[in-house]
Amino acid sequence: VRTLFGTAPALRRQMKGIVSKEEEKQPVYQTEWVPPTQVVVDLPPAAPMKDKDGLLWTLQVAACFSRYPRITPDKTPEELKWAEFREMIDLRKSCLSMDEIREEQERIRRLKNPDEDFDDEVGEYREDFTPSDRVTDADRNNDRRSLNRHLQHTLMLLVKGKDGWEMPTVSLADSENLRSAVDRCLVRTLGPEVHAHTVANAPSGCFVVPPAGSKPGRKVFFLRAIYIAGKPALHKDYSDFVWVPHFEMKDYLKPEYIQAIKGFAS
Repeated sequence: VRTLFGTAPALRRQMKGIVSKEEEKQPVYQTEWVPPTQVVVDLPPAAPMKDKDGLLWTLQVAACFSRYPRITPDKTPEELKWAEFREMIDLRKSCLSMDEIREEQERIRRLKNPDEDFDDEVGEYREDFTPSDRVTDADRNNDRRSLNRHLQHTLMLLVKGKDGWEMPTVSLADSENLRSAVDRCLVRTLGPEVHAHTVANAPSGCFVVPPAGSKPGRKVFFLRAIYIAGKPALHKDYSDFVWVPHFEMKDYLKPEYIQAIKGFAS
């Protein structure tokens, strides 16, 4: 636990200058930000660990890499009815604002002097403004590699490796904590040009694959990270990638995998 998550209480006491003799001998694991170009991506995995029952386990870290929504979600029928009702009430009870008064005065002035040459364009921007389409070309073409789709939903990155579809995953190296491992995972999978923000030092979930015969089991810890910017350059170990919302994950992931991530990947 000390290696994976660090020791927050000991770290706080160390910052205050209150450190016991036992804590002086024990390392305090603190993650420092490292530029993506300086991250060592190919570290040898740690040897499988044996539990109290004698079973071998391989520890891995997976990045729940998300692109947050870019627009507000569509209103439900109830919300549309309520918005229409509120607009009606506000219209009945409100007075004209200064902009509306000036616009009305300008309209009357133009009607009274139709031959006059007006240089100003008060109110014209409202007539010419056209909002952007909420449905993009990537939505129409079902381009699941594009980030410019499902703008009102959170998209998550899935990659296809030799074992099928999964979130970007790496094996934990010796003396490496989860935060450092997930940063290394993102740089290894997508290249140093992709800017990401890891949300926390502790995992949001865990996926367990029991041991099968002499093959060690797997414990995959999921840490959340947010896409900021950059174009991904997929690692050679992966053959494909997609950006999908939670309701499209069933097309790629196994039911037990979805069950492990449904609490935070939505």
